This record gives sequence, structure tokens and C-alpha cells, in this order.
Amino acid sequence: MNPTDPTSEVCRYSVSTSDDIAAAVAAATTAQPGWAALSPFRRAGYLFGAARALEASTGRVAADLTLEEGKTLREAEAEVRRAIGVLDFFASAGFRLGGSLHPSEREGFRIEVHREPVGVVAAITP
Repeated sequence: MNPTDPTSEVCRYSVSTSDDIAAAVAAATTAQPGWAALSPFRRAGYLFGAARALEASTGRVAADLTLEEGKTLREAEAEVRRAIGVLDFFASAGFRLGGSLHPSEREGFRIEVHREPVGVVAAITP
């Protein structure tokens, strides 16, 4: 229902179950090795592409948010801009995937740290 007009239906949706969540995690787990095998630059391209697609749809997405959540259009547009920023930030993270080098207490040795994806993470957020 539209929060500003309780007589107006915005959409219909189905309620997810724990089985739906398990299926989503299983699908992501299956897809993850292929995603991890892509170069960071290729992964960045997909995320930058998603950001640009969202940017091109800002007006429509913001209007939908006002209906769904009762936000003002200005608040909804700001939320869409934040989402675009998050996509851009994580897309650019692939360009910062260096490691670090540390001295070791053992003579003639050094400690190298390399960051790698850990795999699938599930989050349920409002």
C-alpha cells in the first residue's frame, strides 16, 4: 500500500521463506567461482555498468521509492545517489587489490599479505 494513501495499492509481492534464502545462497555459491575467476577489472566493469544503469533510472527508481516507503522525492533521489556511490566504490575496490609486505621476526623471511574474496555472504537488510 502507498504509505501516503492507504487506499492505493503499490504492488503485490510474495513472502520469502528460509528455503528461498537457502536457494539464493546455493545459486550464489555456484556462481561465485566463475565471478572470482574474472579479473578485478572485468568485475569492476559489471559493477560500474550497474551504477550507470541505476544512474540512468534515478528518476523512476526515486519515484518508486516514494510510493513504496513514503519518502519525499528529494530523500529518495539521495538514496539512489548513495546506492550509485556504493556500486562505484566497490567497483573501484578491484583497482586497490594490492597486498602488503611486512618484516618477519625470522631473519631472511618476510610476511606477504594478499587480499582474496572469501566467498558468498548473505545479508537481509531493510
